[in-house]
Amino acid sequence: MSYSILKNGFRFRAQFNVHPEVDLKFQVPKMCIHTYVENAIKHGFRNTIKDGNLDITILPYKSGVSISISDNGMGREAASKCKDSSGKGLNIMKEFYQLFEKYHNYKIDCNILDLSDSKMSTKVELKILKV
Repeated sequence: MSYSILKNGFRFRAQFNVHPEVDLKFQVPKMCIHTYVENAIKHGFRNTIKDGNLDITILPYKSGVSISISDNGMGREAASKCKDSSGKGLNIMKEFYQLFEKYHNYKIDCNILDLSDSKMSTKVELKILKV
């Protein structure tokens, strides 16, 4: 299943890819995708006028799912120089994942990567497993 949102005059394209073997009944912590998509739009695409790409991919992974959110925005280093955010969102998500793991018997790993040498792209990888 793949969806694309692309209209003339828009700053970025969003594409959602869900592998057909993903268990659509698998419980994913609420707001986990939203937080990283919001960061990509708010921070990564801050100076993007056109040709931005936001890709959300969900794949089966062991006893759970792998979710990746990637963008070709300004990158974390450049975005960190703009002081219009508390910077607490990612730490709040870490704490939320710890609580979710404790009460729902899940294991959640989150990695944030710079995708290019120019540090102009970011990828968040979430691995969510039922243990």
